Amino acid sequence: MFFYKTAPGPYMRRGLPDIQCCIDGEYWGFEIKRPIVGAASDLQLQTAEEIKRAGGHCFTVSFVEEVEQILRGRPDRQRQWLIG
Repeated sequence: MFFYKTAPGPYMRRGLPDIQCCIDGEYWGFEIKRPIVGAASDLQLQTAEEIKRAGGHCFTVSFVEEVEQILRGRPDRQRQWLIG
């Protein structure tokens, strides 16, 4: 497994998920939001769609347990972006 924590800055592409990883050759992106009040921006949703079209997975999560559940279930490609 390879993972990377995106750090915002002037040279980083905007809209990328906060945590990006490669697991068994598949791309997984996780956008971290505050529980209840957090929501993905339009740019983040657009980027998630680009990731989906490229065959990757992208989710909005608030808790580590959500990531664990997603990775345990390895969801099918129809469920690419969850708004949590």
